[in-house]
Amino acid sequence: MNTLEIKNEKSNNFKYIKNFFLSLFKNKWAFGSLIWLLIILNVAIFASKIVPHDPNRNNIIE
Repeated sequence: MNTLEIKNEKSNNFKYIKNFFLSLFKNKWAFGSLIWLLIILNVAIFASKIVPHDPNRNNIIE
């Protein structure tokens, strides 16, 4: 495999990725779903910062 074939292979991979994102941004439902998934992912990652108390600890008196 020579250098030209490697460059063409990388170019084709980039082309597929570029086409994927272009089609994702053109479709409103797909783009909205991506945003929704990113919001859910951020809530899951930063859950301890959003809700600072332990959910398993029951302290009704306080």
